[in-house]
Amino acid sequence: MQRSWLIGGVAAIGIAFAGVAVADPAPTSNDNAVVAQAVVGGDYSYVGLNQGLGHANVYGGDIGGIVPFSDSFSGQVTGGYQRFDVNGGGANDWNVAGGLAWDRSQGRLGVNVGYSSIGVSNASGNVTNYGVFGTYYAGDQFTLGARAGGVTGTANAFGFTGSRTGGYAGGEAIAYATPDIAVRGTVGYVGISGGHQWTAGVHGEALLSEKTPISAWAGYDYASIGNNAFSINGNTFSIGLKYYLGGGGSLRTHQRTGEDDWAVAPLDLTH
Repeated sequence: MQRSWLIGGVAAIGIAFAGVAVADPAPTSNDNAVVAQAVVGGDYSYVGLNQGLGHANVYGGDIGGIVPFSDSFSGQVTGGYQRFDVNGGGANDWNVAGGLAWDRSQGRLGVNVGYSSIGVSNASGNVTNYGVFGTYYAGDQFTLGARAGGVTGTANAFGFTGSRTGGYAGGEAIAYATPDIAVRGTVGYVGISGGHQWTAGVHGEALLSEKTPISAWAGYDYASIGNNAFSINGNTFSIGLKYYLGGGGSLRTHQRTGEDDWAVAPLDLTH
C-alpha cells in the first residue's frame, strides 16, 4: 500500500495545454477581473484500491490566495496537508504550488510550479511539476481549462534514492447549472520512465450563501497506475467545505475572479 502511494506520486495527474488564447472571445455578462481573495477548505476522502491493497481514510485541508499585480497580471499560491490512515498505519502528504497568469476577460494564460511530498516511517517520495496552463470562459455557463508540462519524481526508501522525469497533460470543463452551482469534470495522463497514470473525475460544488460564502462539494475520482504488465486501480470518494475570503458574488464569480484551484494546483501524490 505504501509503495503504491509512491508510484502514484511519480505518476500523478496531468493536464494538456489547449491554446485558449486564440479562440474567439465569447460574450460574458459578469466582470472577470481578478481581485485579491483567498479560499480555506477542509475535506475527507475514502480511497479504495484493487490488488488486495484495501482502502484508506484521508482527511486534511487546503488554503490558497491570489493577488492582482495590475489589470493584466496576477500571482497565486496554494498549499495543503492530508493525513492517510490505513491498516493501523498512516502517512503525511504536504503540497505547495504557485503560478503567474496573464488575465483577460475571456480567461487566463500562465505558468505554474508545484511540489508534493509524502512520508511514512521508512520511506518518502516527492513530485515537482512545472508547466503552463490556460483557462477559457465560454460564455456564462462554461469554463474550459488545460495544463501541461514536466514532472520530476524522487523516492527514498530504506537507504535507496531514485529520481525519474516525465511529462503530464490533460484538461477540465466546468458547467454552471446556476451561478452558484458548478459541476467540474477532469481528465489527465502522465508518463514517466515506462510507467503511466490515467485519471478522470467529476466534482459538484454549491455555494450555500453569497452573503456568507461557504460552499459544499462532493466528488468521485478514478485513477489507473502502472505499466504494460501491471496496474493498480483506485476509486476515491470525497466531500468537503470551502470558505471564500474576499471578493463577492456568485460561485462563478469567485472562481473566475479568484484562486484557480485546478490549473495552478500541485500534482496529487496519492489520490
